Amino acid sequence: MAFHEVKGDLFTAPAGYVIGHGVNMKGFMGSGIAKLFKERYLDMFIAYRDKCHGNNGYYRPDLGDVFMWQEPDGRRIANIFSQDQMGPNAEFQAIFNGVYDALLFTGHGNSLAIPRIGCGIGGQDWEKVKPMLEALANYWDDRDLYIYSI
Repeated sequence: MAFHEVKGDLFTAPAGYVIGHGVNMKGFMGSGIAKLFKERYLDMFIAYRDKCHGNNGYYRPDLGDVFMWQEPDGRRIANIFSQDQMGPNAEFQAIFNGVYDALLFTGHGNSLAIPRIGCGIGGQDWEKVKPMLEALANYWDDRDLYIYSI
């Protein structure tokens, strides 16, 4: 696998890529890139919120879990539970576990595109998160990890 940093809009990642982002466990996508995901993929947001609240037969998530979603057009989205609450409290281990699982779910020969997860509103330091993501990228030899930033 290869690690790539890309300047640009995550939502312009090629259609075959899984796109992902960090989410909290409270069912809110009120700011940052999560708000943009909510605006673009309302059905995904409703299912995410139901999962957070244990509604409609969903099991509540744990930190580091991933809630995968597929849009009718085939676009797959990885909602990575990187923090318990809203605000600057993303957890390093949750980011690691969630990105690992998102890469697993991405599947052989596919790519995962994410922002600098946990490093915006989540409060983590990119200089600490980046080496961890690079190490994850080196673990997989059959898929790519793309980090989008503006």
